[in-house]
Amino acid sequence: MLPARIRIGKLGSDMTTVAHRLGRVAGILLCVGVLQPQAAMAVDAQKHADIQVLMQETGMLANMNRTVELMLPQVIGNLKKINSNIPQAAWDDFARIGAEEFKKSLAELEEPVITIFDKNFTDDEIKQLTAFYKTPLGQKVVTQMPVVMQQSAQLGQIWGTQVGGRVAERIRAAAKQKGYEL
Repeated sequence: MLPARIRIGKLGSDMTTVAHRLGRVAGILLCVGVLQPQAAMAVDAQKHADIQVLMQETGMLANMNRTVELMLPQVIGNLKKINSNIPQAAWDDFARIGAEEFKKSLAELEEPVITIFDKNFTDDEIKQLTAFYKTPLGQKVVTQMPVVMQQSAQLGQIWGTQVGGRVAERIRAAAKQKGYEL
């Protein structure tokens, strides 16, 4: 007998959809914009090495790993609420599988991110950034920026909800003045 389908939201979906959604969110949190498959561009060997040092100093891939560790339990928790019939042992297994796959796949981000840095910064700028991140202030930025980003995201959600309600109210009022009912 096949296991029951795991529902995601009202319409239902499968774990592949969840993985795709989590992957999209992880990409956004990485703050590298849209990572689309792209032809590998030749990056000067020295600049490539300098970018790798910068990525190490900023903890970029390590931060992505921590992001996955924080996000995956939230995603699994939301799925559990909708699919309460699935035993905890299965959820533990799903979480382990998801974490393993994301961690295993992090290396796939390195070359595309190097290409993004290559397109946006000169080698001299990369070296200056690396020098900055080696300073006490640079290290503080590395450790505190994830906290600042998390707090900013929470604030942004609250703000978006408040402003979104006001925007909708004003649009409804304007539509009503023009004879439309929204």
